[in-house]
Amino acid sequence: MLDRFIFQLRSIFFRSKVDQFFGELIQQLELSVVLGRFMKSRSAAAQSQGSFLAPVYTEMADRFADGRSFSDSGEGILSNLNILMIQAGERVNNVIEGVRTARFLNQSMARINALIFQTLWWPVTMIFIAAAATFFFGLTIVPEFIGLIPLSGLGTSYQFAMPVATWSNDHVWVVLILATALSYAVWWGLFNLTGSARAILDLFVPPFNIFRLKKAGELLIIFSGLIRNGVQIDEVLSIVIERECKYMRWHLELMRERIADGFPLVGGLDADGQVTVGALDTGLLPSPVIEQLMSFNNSGKLEYAMQRIGFENVDDLLLVVKINVVLIANVIKVIGMSVVGWLVYDTLTLSTKLMAFSQSTQF
Repeated sequence: MLDRFIFQLRSIFFRSKVDQFFGELIQQLELSVVLGRFMKSRSAAAQSQGSFLAPVYTEMADRFADGRSFSDSGEGILSNLNILMIQAGERVNNVIEGVRTARFLNQSMARINALIFQTLWWPVTMIFIAAAATFFFGLTIVPEFIGLIPLSGLGTSYQFAMPVATWSNDHVWVVLILATALSYAVWWGLFNLTGSARAILDLFVPPFNIFRLKKAGELLIIFSGLIRNGVQIDEVLSIVIERECKYMRWHLELMRERIADGFPLVGGLDADGQVTVGALDTGLLPSPVIEQLMSFNNSGKLEYAMQRIGFENVDDLLLVVKINVVLIANVIKVIGMSVVGWLVYDTLTLSTKLMAFSQSTQF
């Protein structure tokens, strides 16, 4: 059990360094090095250096030597999406293209993750500052003035901060349990919640809308990568469904059902001027992406767009993600700054309220 746990830790570390492995693999395949020979040499090199990852390389090399494919050799070691891309290359006897696509997927998702982090870290910090300020004022500042003036005579933010902070301080365990339950509910909901309720959350509630944008970007890159490898769109959906969470399976199964029922990939206006619904328009892909696909469809170049919209045009995809994430970040920032500003305003006007109250009690 312990050995298996340690091997999983090695695999996780390997996935964080997999782009270097893929880069080396691509270089050697381009030099016509046989894949089996590369696997053996890579394993031997890691063992000779006493690398922490040597058992991972050795396991993959042994699996490949036993007759398993490269993608099968990476089961439990490589990410599901990397395996998916490599399998697509193997289907058309072009492993190097599958590895290139897997590497590109990793790099693109790293850019999306970095964009999300860089955009959201300050707004999220503002929320924590606002919460800390609420508790600080509610537990230390406001009680000092309750003996001089009733709570109702203080600023509105003080009237909110003190009962919230006091109740939370008196029921710490309840707060911790509720916070833990809420965190688990959000985490579970991200991967499992579907239907009309989820559609509303995806549009208006962080982190659901952020998760949706990230998965949409990931899916577009997968689409373009697999289609570039000659896989048909309905087969792409069948392949991806097997390795996705319930949330993504719901969207993908709906896409597949619509294609089977004869829906076009993207909607728009038909010959009679009627609005048609597209198979891909399930609420997962951002509207600008759907509109772009509609434009290419009307030009007779939809397949071209599907091959490139998540691949060569990754910068356009990042722009779509950035616009949406920046909007979310601004909303969070406004909420956090409003709370802090409210407390600051009531603090600056506190002396005026105290003076007014003392004058009213003298009469």
